[in-house]
Amino acid sequence: MERIGVDDSDDSTPSSVASFMADIAARWPNTSTYHLASNFRPFLRFLGRDDLLEALALARSRREHRIVETLTDGQADDVASACVDGAVAPMDAAITLLALTIGMRACDIIALRVSDLDFRARSMSFVQRKMGNPVTVPMCWFGCCRSRSWATRSPPRT
Repeated sequence: MERIGVDDSDDSTPSSVASFMADIAARWPNTSTYHLASNFRPFLRFLGRDDLLEALALARSRREHRIVETLTDGQADDVASACVDGAVAPMDAAITLLALTIGMRACDIIALRVSDLDFRARSMSFVQRKMGNPVTVPMCWFGCCRSRSWATRSPPRT
């Protein structure tokens, strides 16, 4: 704040918050305004300056969500082949194949239990963590085989 001419927090105004955010953003161009605001907000709360917090909220600092690139069909085939051919450990292959063929979210994979898998019906039932919807989906043949191999093996000795 000293850089923009404010030496005392009591002298800060809502416009000085906007100037401060612009100054920091210019000096740190690769940092999002959301990140800057999230680090500045606790300090303003500590000062007890609700007017400055409101000014910070007006800075329109939005969190950026980049779109993650998906695998091409060729890349997906290569991953599936590595899992089926045994180049990947059974547990890793089972998780990868379930995600690749069904499109499960990571949080659903983490919560998945062996009791959710029905090897006879070659299906899997679980409740989506994000949406809360019960889901039953078929497992592809090689996903079912790799899952069974992983689920029925003896646990490692420790």
